[in-house]
Amino acid sequence: MSFTSTHIDIFNKLDSGIKITDFSSEGDSGNLIIKLEGYLDTKNSIPFREAVTRALSENKKWSSVVIDLLHVSYISSTGIGSLANILVETKKAGKEMYLANVNNKVKSIMKMLGFYSYFKFLNH
Repeated sequence: MSFTSTHIDIFNKLDSGIKITDFSSEGDSGNLIIKLEGYLDTKNSIPFREAVTRALSENKKWSSVVIDLLHVSYISSTGIGSLANILVETKKAGKEMYLANVNNKVKSIMKMLGFYSYFKFLNH
């Protein structure tokens, strides 16, 4: 499945600081994969959450969401809260959410705030 112009517009309108370097889908019933770069903080975490939630609502066939955090250099408590909100929305929709390639700095912040155990991880 290719992304519609609506999906591209949703992801391109994010505020500075966080950049989606790649987003793809593994077929209509596969995974939505989002690769991030930069920092996820108070300024951009809510627009990011809204963009992912909207993309999910527009394609109900995806079985899971994978958010790749390898190149995220910083995440604030608001950013982690947005990830938690995306997790809740994916579970409500009967889907799974995974965080992939979480670097040690982001992992440490998640553990310090008590959110590490909430998420499922790939490649950690």
